[in-house]
Amino acid sequence: MRASRFALGLADYVVQEAGFATDLGLEKFMNVVART
Repeated sequence: MRASRFALGLADYVVQEAGFATDLGLEKFMNVVART
């Protein structure tokens, strides 16, 4: 979020990739943060 706002301060538009490695992110969350 911060990087996007910073980039918008430098340029008129920003291209941002969304959804890259979401499966890995969920796996990390389940294994590290929500360990049961």
